[in-house]
Order: sequence, then structure tokens, then C-alpha cells
Amino acid sequence: MQDGAHMMDKLMVGLGLKGYVAQGGDIGSYFCRVLAKESDSCKAMHLNFCKMSKPKAEPKEAPSEAEKKGLERAKDFDMFGSAYAREHGTRPATIGVVLSSSPVALLAW
Repeated sequence: MQDGAHMMDKLMVGLGLKGYVAQGGDIGSYFCRVLAKESDSCKAMHLNFCKMSKPKAEPKEAPSEAEKKGLERAKDFDMFGSAYAREHGTRPATIGVVLSSSPVALLAW
């Protein structure tokens, strides 16, 4: 991710921009985090995908009811809402075959 983010920053600065805002979803969300942290030219970022990993340490307190609901929603998303990511991660060529099948498929995607 860092190499890709650094290349993106070099491109944006090379275009003559004094600053830019990065927006990312899917893989772009990881690029944006690197850009926002490491580039002075990246003035802000917007993410529409913010998956977090499980904390390494156990929490000191039991989760609140709101936190329990959030954890349950995250579990449901992993089980039922991540087919798109799994498709790209396990069979990336499938999307290319579908998209090249017709202009309507590309438009729908």
C-alpha cells in the first residue's frame, strides 16, 4: 500500500497541485490512510470503507449495548455483506469477464 500511495502522491504533486483531498473506498481507503499520514500535500481524506481489525488487547470494560450492536453488525457484514471483496480476493478475473461481456454490464458495475 505504501508504495502505491507514494506513487499516487508523486503523480498528484507532479500535476502541479499544491494540495489535494484523497477519497477512497475498498483498496483506496488503505491508500488514503497512508497519503493523509505521510504526505504534506494531502490536506484531507474521506473514506467510505473503514474496516478495522480486532484489537490485540482485551478491553478493560465490558462493551456497552451500543458497542455490542456494532460488533454484531460487523459480524453480519463479514458474513453476508462482503461477497464483492471475496470475489475480488479469490477470483479477480471473473469481474473482468463480466465487465467485458457488454457495455451494459460495465455501466451496471
